[in-house]
This record gives sequence, structure tokens and C-alpha cells, in this order.
Amino acid sequence: MTLIAEYIPIETQDEEGGTVKTSEFKIQPNEFQKWAHKAFVSSDGYGQARLRLLSIDRERTRLEIAAQFRGESTSMVPATGRYYESTGAFESQLAARIHAYVILNKYPKLLQLVTGCNFRWNEQIEHYEISGVEPGSFGEAQGFQNGDIVIQLDGINMTMENFFATLVSIEQTETKTFFLDRGGKGVLLEATIFYLPNDLPWFGFHVGRDIETGRFQVTDIIEDSPAEDAGLMVGDLLLQEEEIPLAGWYEYYRAMSGARVGVERNFLIWRDGSERWLTMRAEPPRS
Repeated sequence: MTLIAEYIPIETQDEEGGTVKTSEFKIQPNEFQKWAHKAFVSSDGYGQARLRLLSIDRERTRLEIAAQFRGESTSMVPATGRYYESTGAFESQLAARIHAYVILNKYPKLLQLVTGCNFRWNEQIEHYEISGVEPGSFGEAQGFQNGDIVIQLDGINMTMENFFATLVSIEQTETKTFFLDRGGKGVLLEATIFYLPNDLPWFGFHVGRDIETGRFQVTDIIEDSPAEDAGLMVGDLLLQEEEIPLAGWYEYYRAMSGARVGVERNFLIWRDGSERWLTMRAEPPRS
């Protein structure tokens, strides 16, 4: 399913043997430069991959991905010459997406949890590490840093087998204590994990947080949404939701988790030098 989602065609697959071979797929110039050694700056390219699933023990399997790439000819007929050696970047990206697909299918409840970061399995050290922490994000506010290695959660050693099972046991917003390895030094970090109901109401807008001011700014309005109907505009600053001042990500998610379908919600915004209140009626989540 991950290959299909990435528009990578499958040539052969052997479910019994656990192997998949892809057909050639087109690669854009920037991807070709990243994925293939000796790539020319302006080259398009083609790739082909082989995947094999190996059993490590009764509970674990290992996915091997081998990829190779070739440049596109400048003539009308695509080249059929030798392949360039892979840099490994494509394999790492594909493995991460396959891992995420498997995990979310096994633990769909993870979509209801907000930590502010991603957890990526590091095959070399056999631990999950922190990724996806952006400047000004909730993850940065929590204290996570990209590359942090998760050793323990609430005093329990974390492994591939128990990490996500531990997370999905959360039934309400909780503060958890992470013990992290950060550049060889141990770090204790208390982080809030927000539990959002799977029927979380929908308003139809997105926000980003300005790094310098710390304010939440509307970045997108969905057409025919409660936000559009209420008159919310891109560029508006969100100051408060109901009685909760939106001083940071913690307050933002606390306010969000209090919304209910069919119930009006009041937002204080800043626009053109003045404050104003807007009222939106929350709708059921859209697929």
C-alpha cells in the first residue's frame, strides 16, 4: 500500500517469499540528485527497487530495501545504460513511510495523540528517536529536539515491541516523563500528550505560530467551512478561544479539546489593529 501511495508501480511480488520488485518509476531532478551518486544537476531519472522481508525471530522481521537509479537520456529515447549507486536516502524515506503505515494500521488510536514530534525507528541503535520538530512548534515548546533517543517512558524501558502500545494506552490528556539520550547525555523531560477524541469537531482553518511574537496566525481557510461562514480571514491572529488565552501550544490544544459538535465556540481575534469576537458552530469531522 505504501508503494501504491507513492505512485511506485509493482512489477512482481511474492507474498510467500516476502519479496517485491518494482517497475521503473520516474524521478524528478531534485530527487535524482539526492538519491543517486554522480547525478548531473539538471538530470531527470528513473529508479527501481527490490524489497525483501526477513524473519529475525518469532516476534520481529526485518525489511531490506535495495534501490538503483539511472539518468534520462537527452535524446527522445530513454537511456538503458548502467545504474548509478544509491545514496541510501530513498531507502531511508521509503522504510520510514512503510514503518509509519504499519504502525498506524496496528495502532490507529495514535492519530488521536498530540506530542508535537514524530518517533522514528533507528535500526542501528534499536531505539526510537525524535524527528519532525520545527522551530516554533509544539514539539519545540515541549523541549524535544530532533535526534533525541527515547530510552524510557515513565521509568519503563522502551522497545519496538512496547513503545506504541504504551502510548495508545493513554485515554486522556496526560503528562509523561521521557528519559532521553541527547548527544550522549541523559535528559529527563516532562511532556504533555494531548488526547483528542476521534470525533473532534471541525472548524475549517489552519494556523501557524510566529516564532518571534508567539502568536497564532490563520494560514488557511477551507471553503464553505464554519470558519469562512464566521468571517475568519487568512492573516487573522487568534488571541483567545472561549475563556482560554492562546498563549502557547498547550493552551491551544487544551482549548481545541474542549470543542463539541453543534456547539458554538467564540474566538477573539486581532485584525487591522483591533480586537473582535467571532462565533463558529463546530461541525462533525469531514473525511
